[in-house]
Amino acid sequence: MKKETQKLFFFFKPPRNAIVGPGATVVMPRNTQKYDWEIELAAVIGKTARYVTPEQALDHVAGYTISIDMSARDFNMAPDQFYKFDWVAGKATDTSCPLGPWIVPAGVLPDPQNIALKLAVNGEIKQNSNTNQMIYSVAEQIARASELMTLDPGDVLLTGTPAGVGVPRGTFLKAGDRIDADIASIGTLSVTIQGPT
Repeated sequence: MKKETQKLFFFFKPPRNAIVGPGATVVMPRNTQKYDWEIELAAVIGKTARYVTPEQALDHVAGYTISIDMSARDFNMAPDQFYKFDWVAGKATDTSCPLGPWIVPAGVLPDPQNIALKLAVNGEIKQNSNTNQMIYSVAEQIARASELMTLDPGDVLLTGTPAGVGVPRGTFLKAGDRIDADIASIGTLSVTIQGPT
């Protein structure tokens, strides 16, 4: 994709219900047949940010962690409705935002635009890239988000995923699958998918 043809957009994951840590923590939503993975570098805000520039943005980051943006792709689609696409239904389900296993201080990662990231499902590499391939940098994303809303300490911004998610191949997760998400200089976040309750 070319940056000039894209528009930066955001969606919310409700923190009280979506965020989980490592382990057997991710529960598939009922009735989804297309549960998918996305490894993402997550920036944790440390200082209130409002109308910051890209040049100022990283000064507002306390640290970085690993996130897996879980997506029920079939819940996203609403072809018979006027809105056609539903980001909340597909992205904001309970346990849909594993984070961890810890937060690395921003000073340890002075350049978030040159970090290797890799995700495997049951030991098979699905995503293998680097943050230098991002369309919008972490700083640009924080700056744009701060134009829309105040970013407070403790807020977490997921910054996008590389190629290798399941939907283009028609390959999706099932109960018992293990995901290992690795970001260089941070570590590995491992979760196991549980069946619907």
